Amino acid sequence: MHSVNAATGVTTTINVGGPLPDNDGLVLRGDKLYVVENLSNQISVSKLNNAWDSGVVSDIIIDSKYIDPTSAAIKGNMIYAVNSKFSISFPRSLGGVYDPTIPYEVVGVNLE
Repeated sequence: MHSVNAATGVTTTINVGGPLPDNDGLVLRGDKLYVVENLSNQISVSKLNNAWDSGVVSDIIIDSKYIDPTSAAIKGNMIYAVNSKFSISFPRSLGGVYDPTIPYEVVGVNLE
């Protein structure tokens, strides 16, 4: 992961406590960075230090309804992930076969 200083454009690497190779969407809430891992069908939670330059994976959120989640948002005590369903219907623009009849959904998981 990287942090970018908006004023200077300087990029700094952040060690978030693991390789997290399938990272896609990111949500920052307080000192926790939620990393949506699409091909792993999970969201890894890294607790960041006070400087936000390193962290430790403190939790992994798994839900059987995740099908290649790509982005997320948090509202209240819920994290909502958008299922891309790339493994079922890959977009034509990326060389796949798109099936417009497959419904997409947002999956909510309680954070507590």
